Amino acid sequence: MAKHERLTARIRAVQAYHDCSCDAKAAAYKLYKQGVLKEGQQQFVRRWVTRAEAGEIMHDRGRSGRPSKVSEAVVDRARQLLTKQRFSCAQATNAVTSEGLCRSGVSASTIRRAVKSGAAPTVFKSPRKVPLLTQRQKDARLGFARRNRSRGWGNVMFSDSKYFRLGPAPGNSGNKKWMLKDSGDTVAVVKFPPSIHAYAGVTRFGKTDLIFSTGTTGLKNGYEKANRGVGAGEYIESVLKKGLIPQAKPSLVDREFQIGSFNKMEHVRTLRSKLRRSLSKKESGCCPIGLQTVQT
Repeated sequence: MAKHERLTARIRAVQAYHDCSCDAKAAAYKLYKQGVLKEGQQQFVRRWVTRAEAGEIMHDRGRSGRPSKVSEAVVDRARQLLTKQRFSCAQATNAVTSEGLCRSGVSASTIRRAVKSGAAPTVFKSPRKVPLLTQRQKDARLGFARRNRSRGWGNVMFSDSKYFRLGPAPGNSGNKKWMLKDSGDTVAVVKFPPSIHAYAGVTRFGKTDLIFSTGTTGLKNGYEKANRGVGAGEYIESVLKKGLIPQAKPSLVDREFQIGSFNKMEHVRTLRSKLRRSLSKKESGCCPIGLQTVQT
């Protein structure tokens, strides 16, 4: 009998007991005719009527199970060895045994199950990847944050970009299909498919439309560049002067606004100098994310 069926039978047994004028035998026979109980289960009816009158719940009581071989102190020590000192489960088991925290005979699998449960479960997986920052980069970011705590960010437009592939992605991230285990089906993919480079700007007053450039498609765009991708000329003329800046002007009328780019520092410095010469406007100063001041 399933869990929900057991609960239903207990509730109906109590109801049938009261319907039959507190006669357990008559209630059991009634439930037998209805297909709820087997024949002659008067004791079932009496047991659950007694529990219901005592105010107990109708669900199954929790089972204690076999006692644990390890205590909380053993689990805490093993968790510390695994996370802080990077022990394996076997090494942690030997360590807690040699320290006298648990008796011999405790296996590594027991320690593994213990640390994976409890109030502070410990799992074995790869740590989340984060960018590796040098001390110089950390100091630059901290210095920029301190210098700009009182800056009015309402007149700053931040731009970012994204590559969109025009073909199937290399590797195992493509479409899947059902196939025989040893069929050896293949699909032809381009190792480096051409991509379109899309840009957009965001201000406190809204966002701009997407601006598409040639990206790595190899199409002619009339601008010189050292390699495939978006060069400084195309970025300044097509993306900034013809795209982001005109779209930002309606919402920033009679305001001095800035263009912030979260790109590599070398790329930002090159674009900053070329944009300054191209627009012939004053610069707001050097900062780690490359802000440019433009008069609308």
